[in-house]
This record gives sequence, structure tokens and C-alpha cells, in this order.
Amino acid sequence: MIPLEADLSGAPSPPREAAAGPGRPRQLQASLLNALGDTPVVCLAGASRTGKTTVLQALRAELPAAAWHRFADPATQAAAAADPAGFLEGLPALALLDDLERVPALAPLLAAAAAGGRRLLFTTSRRLPGLAESLAGNLETFTLWPLAQAERQGSFPGLVDACFQGDPTRLRLEPLERQALLRRVLAGGYPEVGERTPAQRESWFHGYLAALVQGRLRDLTELREVHHLIKLLLLPATEPGPARRCRDLLEELHVMTALASGAGARTRWFNDAGLQAHLLGMAPAALETRPVLAAPLLETFAVMELVKTAPWSRSRPVLSHLRAGAQELVLLEDHRGQLAAFTVCAGATVQAEAFQGLRALRDRVGARLRAGVVLHPGEAPASAGPGLWALPLAALWAPSTPA
Repeated sequence: MIPLEADLSGAPSPPREAAAGPGRPRQLQASLLNALGDTPVVCLAGASRTGKTTVLQALRAELPAAAWHRFADPATQAAAAADPAGFLEGLPALALLDDLERVPALAPLLAAAAAGGRRLLFTTSRRLPGLAESLAGNLETFTLWPLAQAERQGSFPGLVDACFQGDPTRLRLEPLERQALLRRVLAGGYPEVGERTPAQRESWFHGYLAALVQGRLRDLTELREVHHLIKLLLLPATEPGPARRCRDLLEELHVMTALASGAGARTRWFNDAGLQAHLLGMAPAALETRPVLAAPLLETFAVMELVKTAPWSRSRPVLSHLRAGAQELVLLEDHRGQLAAFTVCAGATVQAEAFQGLRALRDRVGARLRAGVVLHPGEAPASAGPGLWALPLAALWAPSTPA
């Protein structure tokens, strides 16, 4: 299981980020504005082409007094790199800085700029070493993932809060046939991909991966071609050496993401099921004739929907991963120590054994488990005993019903 993030610094620049969805704002825009009200430095991190520039453009319209600098512009990048201290000193009280990783000399100076009374919001496509330590107490970081399904259709998902309320069936579920679900999975959440044909989508993902290989991955590994990257990622996640180093770099670039798995271990997923499908060479026709092939994609799809939307909920739970026997569970824990747990079943018919891991967890934690959910590609919800439910994957973006 693997997630991934991309940084295209030093690589040939692909087209800039498209609008995130059909003219709708991203969910975290309000959170970014709120953070700027009481935090000197705000970071918007995320893989390349997830819409960070678009978000800044939207915020700029609400912050007319803010300066705006895009380091993808060669002249702006050169000016900041030539005199980073002078560049920051020349900023007004509020500034929006796009693609900060292109001028790494700026990062160590942000603390001084914040101490001088400035408020800064910057984007980056990769982690900046030492930044959190130098800005301890003065930095708030948000991650912009590829679009969640709820963002695509303009709804607000109610599943996480419904689970912590003990009744995940309190959702306005709409029927979704398996083929329609697979189309969503294969389209993924990258803003530029959603309306493309399958052939156009394959071409876009190939170009995206090529830009990764030609950029940061080329600098830090021996990779030179996309097929080399794909070959490495098909090796087991525990494989030492280049395979693990490649995954580490992809996580640094937010193309992969990780959940804590206990005892210091971490489990990784791709940040997008559509991108994973391209890497695995999974064509729509193959998924139709051999449904079992969809299992890893459905898992990535479900996990990333939870990663994206859990921070929007009132519960604001912490996510982690647990292996229960042969099953993979995603745990959500709120501030009171209550739990919601999810696993994914690739078959539309959910068998009793799909609940084994959830039952084992319930036996261990008792009433702390508010809801155990098997997510599946069928259309009907069902109860499986006290505190356990089978829910269609469409529940991940379904809004709540009125109380």
C-alpha cells in the first residue's frame, strides 16, 4: 500500500494546475484564512498539480492587500534567490508565496520575517527540512490532496461524524452502480484529469510521472525513465534499497501518504487511485472482466477519501492503520479516545469473514468502538450486529440526513 507526492523543481514544467472542480472552492480555503488570522506563517503543502496555485489565487481575491509572488516565474525566482533576506524584508505585512521550494534559501529566514510582524502563506510541493523546528509555535501546515469526491460534487460528507455518533447509516445515500464507481476510481482526484477520456487520462498520468522522474527523483536516485519507477513500485513495500528510497521520496513529495501502524511502523498509500491504476497498468476493461483486480484501487480510494475528509468533520479524528489478522483496518480516534474503524471489501456481496478484523477490534476495545464499517462496491447498506455495518463506498461522500 502506497501514497505519493510530487515536486517538479528542476524538471520541465508541465501545464499549471487547473481549477479545482467546476468552479467550486476547495474545502480548506476557509481554514487557511482562519489560520492567517492568528498564525504568523501558514504552509499549504501538497503534490504538484493538486491545485495549490488555484487556492492561492482564490485567497488573493479575498485578501486584496496581500502581495503575491510566484516562484515558478523565472524573474521572481532569480530575484529572491539572489537576495533572499532583502526579498523578505521588502514584503508588506501580508504575503502569498507560491512554490517556495524553488527558492530554498528563503525557508530558514521565514522565522525572522514572522518575528518582524509579517504574516506569510506559502505553498510547497515537498517537505522543507528544519522548517517546523525553526518556526515552532508560529507555523500551521495544511495538506492539499487531490480532489475528494465530495468536493467534485459540491457536497459535505457526513460519514465520519455519523460514525462517532454511533449510527453511520444517517446518510443520504444515492445508488451508485459498480461501473460508475470504477469510473470515479480511475478518474482519481487530480483536478486536470476528471473530464478526460481514458486515453487522455493515461497520457496525462504518464507525463506526470515522467516529470517526477526527470525532477526530484532523478536528482536523488538513479531513475531515468518512467518504466524504471513503475518497476520499483511493483516491488514489495518492505524491499530495502532503491525501492524503499523511492517510496520515501514520493512521500516527501506528497505523492504517497503514510499512516502510523504501531511500534513506529508506517503504512503507505498512493495519494490517488487513478494514478495507482496507471502505475499498475489497470485498464477499465480488465477491471470489468476480473473484479478482484480492483481490490487495491478500492482500498486506496477509500483510505484517501478518509484522509481528505476526516479533518473537515466536527470530530477531527487522528487516523492510523491496524492489521487485524489478514485484514487492514483504518482507525479514526477522536479527542475522547472513541474509535471508528473501516475496512474495504472488493466484492459487492459482503461475507461474514469481512467483519473478522472489526469484531476482533471490538472485543479488544469494547464500547470505545463507536462504529465498525466494511466499505464495499455494492449499493445497499446493512447491519452486521451491534456496532457493525456494511456500507457502500458512496457513503464516503454522502451528506448527513437531518437529525
